[in-house]
Amino acid sequence: MIRQQFSDGGKATQVLTFDGEVLEVFDSILSPRHPRIHISHIDSMQIETDRKGKHKLVTKVAYGFLFRDFAVEDDQLASVNRLIDQVREAKAAFRFD
Repeated sequence: MIRQQFSDGGKATQVLTFDGEVLEVFDSILSPRHPRIHISHIDSMQIETDRKGKHKLVTKVAYGFLFRDFAVEDDQLASVNRLIDQVREAKAAFRFD
């Protein structure tokens, strides 16, 4: 299980977890739903950096699902890259029985 905490710069924090098959978001903002997505629905996951050097984790998903981007601080880059690697490895190894 991987857990990564993100902050929006204010009071809200988000926790992204990956158990090897499901990516799930827990948000501190009261919400009736916590997005969950199976790895078979993930098209890609990567860190994008803008011209100002700000990073964000971008997850593109299939079937019109929406999955939010997460701001990534410089000190989080290594752990977020480990998350991305594990998601990619799990996607490559996953097969429906």
